[in-house]
Amino acid sequence: WQRFNSIVVALAAYNAGPNMAKKWLKENSNLPIDTYIENISFKDTRSYVKSVLAGAYAYSLMNKKNFLHILSSLDIN
Repeated sequence: WQRFNSIVVALAAYNAGPNMAKKWLKENSNLPIDTYIENISFKDTRSYVKSVLAGAYAYSLMNKKNFLHILSSLDIN
C-alpha cells in the first residue's frame, strides 16, 4: 500500500493492476475515498475492495482493535 500511499488504491491495484488503479486515482484525485471506490469501473475490483475493507473492519471488531488506524490511511490525495 505504501507505493500508492493508500490501502484502497493498493487493493484496486492488486486486483486490477497498477495502471488501472493509477488511472482511477487520476480521475478521482480530489474526491472522497468512497467516491474513488464507487468510480472503479471494474465491478469485480470494486466488489473486491469493498469486501476486503469490510473484512478488515469486521476483524477489528472481533479482536477489539481500533479500526481508525486503517481509516487514517484511506486518504487518496
